[in-house]
Amino acid sequence: FAIAALALTTVLACADEEEATGIPVEQFVAELRGATCERLVRCTYAPDQASCEAAIPTDRGIVQAVASVISGDLTYDPLKGRACVDAVREHKCEGDYFLPRTLRETCDPVFGKRKGEGAACFSGSECQGVDADCEKEADCRDACCQGVCKLAGGTAGVGAPCDQKTPCSPDLVCLQNEGGGSGDGGGPEGNRSCQPRVGPGSQCNDPFECIEGYGCDPATGTCFKQADSKATCNPTLAAPGCAAQAEYCDTASSTCVPLPGDGQPCVTNGFVTDACALYAQCVMGTCQRLPSADQACLNGECLGLLECSGGEGGGQPTDAVCLPLQPSPVCVL
Repeated sequence: FAIAALALTTVLACADEEEATGIPVEQFVAELRGATCERLVRCTYAPDQASCEAAIPTDRGIVQAVASVISGDLTYDPLKGRACVDAVREHKCEGDYFLPRTLRETCDPVFGKRKGEGAACFSGSECQGVDADCEKEADCRDACCQGVCKLAGGTAGVGAPCDQKTPCSPDLVCLQNEGGGSGDGGGPEGNRSCQPRVGPGSQCNDPFECIEGYGCDPATGTCFKQADSKATCNPTLAAPGCAAQAEYCDTASSTCVPLPGDGQPCVTNGFVTDACALYAQCVMGTCQRLPSADQACLNGECLGLLECSGGEGGGQPTDAVCLPLQPSPVCVL
C-alpha cells in the first residue's frame, strides 16, 4: 500500500508539474508577443526585445480569441498555448514566411469550440481550422464589422485571381499571366493568378516563384538552392543567395551573414545595394536604426509596424513622428 501510495503521489506531482507548464489564457497574448519578438531579435529583424514589443502589434485575431474565451464563447488549452509559444520562439530564421503553415498548424488547436461555415464572426481566429477566415463586406471600415466564417480561408487557390487583398495560399505564388492576361485573368487588372511554386532546376522568372529555400537566378532563369546561415554562398548572384531574409552573401567571405545594424557601413553585393538590417536604413553610407514611438520619422519610415504621421506637404516634414501602437479593439456580438 505504501509503495502504491508513493507511486500515486509521484504521478500526481508529475501531473501538477506538467499542468504548471501551461500558459493561463490571461497571459497568452503577452507570452506570444514576447516569443515573437525573441525570434525577431534572434533573426536580426528587430534591434532588441523592448523596442520590438513597442513596435510590433499583437495579432488582432489572437486578442479577439482570448476575449472570446473569457466571455465563454471559445475554449482554451493552456498546454497547447505553451506549445504554440515555444514553437514561435524557436522557429528557424530561414524562409519566405514569418508564420509558415507548420507554425500555424501547431498553434491552431490552442482555441477550441470555434465556429463553422457561415457563422457570424469578427476574426478568422473564431472560425474552425488553420485556413479559416472571417469574410467581411468590401466597404467595411470598422474593426468590429461583423463577417461570416469561410473555412477554406481568404487565400486563393491554383489559377484563381490574386492581388494584395486576395493573396495566394502559402504553397502558391501570385504571378503575371503569360501575355499580360485579360479581364478574366486575375487581380484588379485581370493579369495575375496563383500558380504552384517550382523546384530545383525548374524554369522561373519571378524571385518568389521557387519553393522555400530556393531562389530564382535571373542569369539562368532557374531555381537554385539558397545557402543557410553562415554557409558558403555566391555574392555575385543577382538574386538573394541566402535563405534567411535578414542575411546577405558577404563579398569578402562568400558566406551568409546578418545584414549590418545601427552604426555599421551599408553593404553591397550582386543583389543588394546600400543594404542594412531590416530595422535600419542606409543614410549616407551608414546604417541608421529606424525610430521608435514618439521619435522623429526617418525619411518617412518607423521601426516595425509603427506609422509615421504629422506635418504637411508631400516630403518629410520636420515634425513628422512615429505614432505609438494602439490597443487592439475587442468586439462583442
